[in-house]
Amino acid sequence: MPLMRMIAVICIPVKAYLPVILLRFQLDVSINYVFHHQILRENIK
Repeated sequence: MPLMRMIAVICIPVKAYLPVILLRFQLDVSINYVFHHQILRENIK
């Protein structure tokens, strides 16, 4: 029983924060993508 309780205590916050972490990661990736494309375009000119 205590083990199940510990698992629940660990899993609930992780489940709550997972979308936030994924969203943040997606934002970082898209910002990097746009940034690199701007640099590439500047270099091509």
